[in-house]
Amino acid sequence: MKIAQIAALSAFLAAGCGKPPQAAPESLPPPVPAAAESKELSVFCLQGSLPASAIAEFIRETGIDVSVIGFPSQEEILAGLLHGDSCDVIQADEAAADALAKDGLLILAPEKIPGIDSGRLAIPKTSRNAANAKSLISFLQRKGRAQ
Repeated sequence: MKIAQIAALSAFLAAGCGKPPQAAPESLPPPVPAAAESKELSVFCLQGSLPASAIAEFIRETGIDVSVIGFPSQEEILAGLLHGDSCDVIQADEAAADALAKDGLLILAPEKIPGIDSGRLAIPKTSRNAANAKSLISFLQRKGRAQ
């Protein structure tokens, strides 16, 4: 039932897009200087799933503020997107990430982050700050591998 709901939600989000999914880059680019884009990122994730210490370190190193919005379930993250809420990074379980990627709703294919057990991080097409969102994902990957 859950996969069917995610597939239906993905189909709804993709309605009218008509664009094929973009291929994921081989590797993520280095962090973008904060002046290149907005100094704010919003992240939709499962409550308590992102390490607060890593987010705080990213903020200190880049000067980019990160607003982490924790949701109790994957369905509520996707519902937020459905209702037009904008974010720069989403956490999606494997089924949701694959469905969103297949429907071309992601700028960056879902990336597994070491140390984060629940799902992958991806950049939705609604992101207003994709370059710095990629920097955050790259940073979290490096931090996860270093642990």
